[in-house]
Amino acid sequence: VLDDETYRRAGIDRARLAIVLATDYDDTNSDAVVASAVAVIESMNESIYTVAECLAPRHRMLFDSVRCNAVVYSHTISGNLLTQEILDPGVALMMDALTSNTHESCLFATEVMDPPAECSYRKLAVQMVEQDMSLVCVQREHHTISSFLDINPTGGDRMIYVGKQRMTWDRLLAGVGYE
Repeated sequence: VLDDETYRRAGIDRARLAIVLATDYDDTNSDAVVASAVAVIESMNESIYTVAECLAPRHRMLFDSVRCNAVVYSHTISGNLLTQEILDPGVALMMDALTSNTHESCLFATEVMDPPAECSYRKLAVQMVEQDMSLVCVQREHHTISSFLDINPTGGDRMIYVGKQRMTWDRLLAGVGYE
């Protein structure tokens, strides 16, 4: 896993994106191996965007010491989804559709850049619905915001939305009437 020749054959030095998966779902030491693999990848390509799978949230500190762009807690997500499905049947089917990239609409994210002064997330959410898109949440720093009553876009926010295609911030604004 940590042999640099493996990464060279994979073309890590030319890659833009990398996903590093757990090596063994029965072994939480897998998180240390994943963090080490991320460190090797980053040493070979400083501009790569890395997403790492982590089995145990308590191992987050392993990823804090490497420049990993995102950590996904796969066991936590699947456990949460199972619980949600038992309480609200249909949620799992919807999540499968929205994350599969094979259905008409799926989840996308766009970074907010230089928002217009008169723009609010509430107004933007309403306008997006009129364009057959749905604003799901806004990520601001390490917080997820899902109520848009009194919140305005700020540069650096990430809007997570359901739509038919990925859109840049400028294209999204133009599509809902901001120019």
